[in-house]
Amino acid sequence: MDSKQKPISRDVSEITQRIINEIPDSEVILKKKLTRYISSIWHLAPEVLLSSHVWIPVQDILNAHITQDKLNYPWVKKTIRIFNDENE
Repeated sequence: MDSKQKPISRDVSEITQRIINEIPDSEVILKKKLTRYISSIWHLAPEVLLSSHVWIPVQDILNAHITQDKLNYPWVKKTIRIFNDENE
């Protein structure tokens, strides 16, 4: 038996909601786009929600709205840790 553990897949809707909860209300467009995205994928099969390709739009949205000048904001640091599945 292989001693390597298979990485645990993460539900994009659940993790994106955690990210939305960290984003301040002043970031209206970012929160709206993330909310709209997770609302648009509700009908996908559970195994699809655990797959890697559903993460690309989340990454694209975050990259478009988290600019260099925001990288030191505490909510951005926490968002990055949540997205990367790092210890909070």
